[in-house]
Amino acid sequence: SQKKWAYSYNFCEFFNVVCLIIQIFLTDIFLGNQFLTLGYDLIFSSKDILDEVFPKMAKCTFYSYGSSGTIQSRDALCVLPMNYISYIVFPIVWFCYSFLLVASAFIMLQVIISVCLYSRSVNFNKLMFGFSYPNIMSEECIKSLLKKLDFADWIFLDHVSRNMDVFLFHELLRLAATRTPKIEIVSTIQPDIQKQDQTQTSILRRSRHTVEETGL
Repeated sequence: SQKKWAYSYNFCEFFNVVCLIIQIFLTDIFLGNQFLTLGYDLIFSSKDILDEVFPKMAKCTFYSYGSSGTIQSRDALCVLPMNYISYIVFPIVWFCYSFLLVASAFIMLQVIISVCLYSRSVNFNKLMFGFSYPNIMSEECIKSLLKKLDFADWIFLDHVSRNMDVFLFHELLRLAATRTPKIEIVSTIQPDIQKQDQTQTSILRRSRHTVEETGL
């Protein structure tokens, strides 16, 4: 069972979304509640929203002492050089946050759908494993595995299928299916995979025969 790993993985996915939302709202507070719609207004608004959020010039008041020692105030026009950088950086940050939010929401939706359907829908499992190895599992094979696998084992198997050689994953499915009697995985594998399996077995037998002849 991989419950600890699976729960930690899903918690990290959820925590990632929470941290991203917090960062978005903190940035919005920092910019005076004008960040949430910054990118939208930049694309669809007729006015230049960036000049309002990041003014490059502003009216300033300077105070100085006069000849009599009293404080005098003077109006001046100040240049804000840091806003030239913010003018470029924060729109990029807005689009990055938007992309990450959409991607994170898609991943969370996938997790929720997987929790609901992994043990109920054979077609869903064919779709998920089909991204890595199309048609590698038949309905009988999937049903036999789902009787023994909980969600933690299923999500672990799903991640393994994306990073494992097809022959090794075939062997892993064979071992997983041995938990349930009268299920033959070999008959559900594509012919080219069967041929590869037979070739691997033949090589192993020849190697063993050679070792026995040499007496090693």
